Formats: sequence, structure tokens, C-alpha cells
Amino acid sequence: VLQCAVVAPERVVGVVFMDGSWSGPIELEERQRRKSAEVLVREGFSDIVRKLFADMFTTRTDDGLRVSILNRALAFDEAYAAGLFTDATEWDWDHLEAAVCSLSVPILAVQSTFLNLQQHARVPIRPGDSTPWLEVLKTKAQHEPQIE
Repeated sequence: VLQCAVVAPERVVGVVFMDGSWSGPIELEERQRRKSAEVLVREGFSDIVRKLFADMFTTRTDDGLRVSILNRALAFDEAYAAGLFTDATEWDWDHLEAAVCSLSVPILAVQSTFLNLQQHARVPIRPGDSTPWLEVLKTKAQHEPQIE
């Protein structure tokens, strides 16, 4: 959606971010840029998917729904999905802040967790807490975001 807003802003009337995360502006050497791909190889795609998806559900989530969504994610061709993961991560590093700065449409950010890079996990945030991602939205977006 953000790339669409950059390329064809007339086609975007608003943006909703659900539990977004961003590690901050990073100018990386090529070796560092490969880190996301190296993590995939080291930890394994299926383990990373299980961990990322496990963090997306609450204890009240229906087990059948949880299993169905996880199985659907795991059904992706691993090489294809790993490429998407790496590309998305690099797009964030290279373009996310500029894309947010270019938004002139209403923004809604619904945030209950954030990706803690030190813990390699999503962790809950409390009312009044902030994250690098929320700070970008508050300080860089042209339109005042509504943060829930």
C-alpha cells in the first residue's frame, strides 16, 4: 500500500497500519543487508513463520482459525516466501520513512505490540508507550495520524 501511495497517490484515500514495526533508518553495507536472508537460512523459514504468526494471536483466538492461518502461511513455496521476506525488509530499510513522509492522506495506526529487535519477538505496549514506528508516524507524516 505504501509503495502504491508513492507511485499513484491519487489511488490511495487513507492508510491503516496494524501493529506496524520499524527498526529505524539504517544505512547498511551489503553484508548487513543480507542479514534477513541469513536469519532465514539459520533459523529456518518455517520456524520464523511460526514465531511471527504466534505473536499475532491472542489466547482468545480460536485454535482452528490459528491453525488454518498458520498452515496457509507455511504452504507458501519456501524459496519464494523467503525472497518476499527479504525484499519487504529491504524495502522498509530503503523506503519506509520517505513513503510515510510523502503520505498526505488520513492515517490510522492501531498498535498493541511492537517488534522488539533485541528480543526477536513482538511485545505488548502500554498506553502512553511509544516505539520507533509510532515516532515516525507522529513526527514525519504530513497528516496527523490517529493512534489507537
